[in-house]
Amino acid sequence: MLPTTTCRCFASTTRRVIVASTSTSSSIQRSGTRATPASSSIAWTLATGGHPSSSRSLTTGRSRSKRMTRSESERATAAEEEQEVEDEGEERSNAETREDSHGDPTAGKYGKIQSQLLHKVCCIGLSTAKPDPLFPRLAAIPFHLPGWKASEYCSVGAHSAFGFGTFLRMTLNRVFGNIFETGVERLAFRGVLLPVWKIDLAIKGTAWLDAQMSMSVSASNATIPGYKMSPLDQLTVDSTWDSEPVPFSPSHHAGRQVVVRDPEDGSVVELRHGEESVPLTVVPFTHHPLNLLRKITGLPRTTESQHGIGLDPSGIKASLFGAYPLYIPVYLAEYAKGDERATTVAFGASEKINFALYASSKPEPRWEPNGDACELTVGGSPLDFTQRPKPNALQVLKPKLDEWFANLQTQTESSSFLLTDPIKPYTWSGAIANHPRVLEYSEHSQASKAYIQKLAELDRVEALMKNFEVMDENVKGLMIGPKGVPKLMGRDGMMEDVKKRLSKAKKEVELAMPRWVRDIDAQTQK
Repeated sequence: MLPTTTCRCFASTTRRVIVASTSTSSSIQRSGTRATPASSSIAWTLATGGHPSSSRSLTTGRSRSKRMTRSESERATAAEEEQEVEDEGEERSNAETREDSHGDPTAGKYGKIQSQLLHKVCCIGLSTAKPDPLFPRLAAIPFHLPGWKASEYCSVGAHSAFGFGTFLRMTLNRVFGNIFETGVERLAFRGVLLPVWKIDLAIKGTAWLDAQMSMSVSASNATIPGYKMSPLDQLTVDSTWDSEPVPFSPSHHAGRQVVVRDPEDGSVVELRHGEESVPLTVVPFTHHPLNLLRKITGLPRTTESQHGIGLDPSGIKASLFGAYPLYIPVYLAEYAKGDERATTVAFGASEKINFALYASSKPEPRWEPNGDACELTVGGSPLDFTQRPKPNALQVLKPKLDEWFANLQTQTESSSFLLTDPIKPYTWSGAIANHPRVLEYSEHSQASKAYIQKLAELDRVEALMKNFEVMDENVKGLMIGPKGVPKLMGRDGMMEDVKKRLSKAKKEVELAMPRWVRDIDAQTQK
C-alpha cells in the first residue's frame, strides 16, 4: 500500500479547476492568473446599494418554504441522480453595468463608481419578500470580532498596500500622534455576511503510472463561494472560528447593523462608549456546486504517454459528496490614496488578527495573503500487486497530478467550465432547497468527516490485504499485537490478522455511513 499524501488546493467559481504546486507538502495557493482590476469600490457598492438583510435580502424570510410530500420528495431525489440541476451557464446579469454616481461626493475625485456588485445583488432576481427556501438548512457563524478592532486591522492592511513609506508614517503616528500626513482616506466600512458552500467529497478512480493504480481523493470542509462578484469571489473566505456554526436566524444574524456575540454564551457584546454601530449587508446565494460530480466525471481523459499520467475521469465514483450552505461574517473596508484603491477584508468569526488585502492598482492584483480553500488527501495502491509500480510511485503521482491539474486550468480559462452554476429563482424550492446533497452544517458535517476518515482506513487495509495475498508462503514478519508486543508470524498468520482488521474496517464504514448517503445509494440502486 502506498502512503497517502496531503496537498492544498484552491477551488473557485471562476474559470479555474484546481491549482496545484510541485511540492508534496507545500500549500497550493490561489492562482496567479491576473484578476480583472476592479475599478468599482466593493465596499462602497455594498454600502450604497447592498440590501440590509432585514428588509430586502432573500435570506431574511421568517416563514419556511413549502415542504414536498414524501412521494414528491422521493421522485425528486431519484430525478437528481438521473439529470443534473438545470444550468443556465453564465448569467447575463454578470455583465458589468456602469451607473452614474448621482450625488456621490467622491465621484469627482475618484471617478464614477462601477456598480457591478450592486447590479448582481439587487438584480439577481432573488431580492424579494419571499422567504429563503434554504433557510431550514442554512447555517451562519456569528460576528465575534468587534467593529472597532476590525477597523484597526483593515487600516493597518490598507496602509501597507500603499507602500512602505505610507505604512511607516502610520506607525509613527500611532507612537507620536498624528504628526505625518499619510494621504490615506477610508471611503466605506461595513459588515458583510458572505455565502459559501462547505464541501465534503470522497471519490475513487483508476490511474495509470508504471502500473494500474487505484486512486482515492478526499476533501473535507472545502470552501466554494456561493456568489459571483469579482474580485470578492476570488477571496478564500475561510478562517478560524471562535464558535461553531448555528442554524441561520434573521433576528440573530441579519439585522441592519452588525451584532457581535460572545463566543462562550452567545450573549450580545455591547458597543463601547462612543463607538458607532457598523451597517450590515447580507449577500444572497446566487450559485450552487451541486453539478460538481458530473463536471469532474466529464473532464477530458489523459494518457500516460502523452500527459505523464493516465486518468479516466468518467470512471470516477463518489463515496460521499455533501454541500453545506453557510454564511461567514467579514468586515469590508475601502481605502483610497490619490487614484489608488485598496480593499481590506477582516474576518469576523474570530477575534484573532486575520485579514486579506486587494490592491487594485497593482499590475496583477490579487488577494493577499493567498488562502487555501481546500485540502486534498490523495492515496493510491496498485490494483495488481504482481506488477508493482516503482517504490516512489506516490511521490511521482503527486507532481503528475499537479501538472495535469495546472494544464487543465489553462485549458479551461477560455472555456465554459465552472465549478458552480447560477441558481434560477424557480429552482430554489425544488432542485436546490430539497436536493438530497444540500445539508445543514452543524447537523451533518462531523458525521461526514468521520465517514471520510473511515473510508481512508478501509482503503489502507484493503491494499494491505492485497499485498499479503501475492506474498510467498514462506515469508515471515513481525506483527505488533494488541498490547504492543511484537510477534513473529508467518504469511498465513499475518493474513488472518489483516482479515480481522479488514472485517472491522468494513463494519466501521457501515456504521459511520451517514443516513443521507444511504438514502442516495438506495435511490440510485432502484
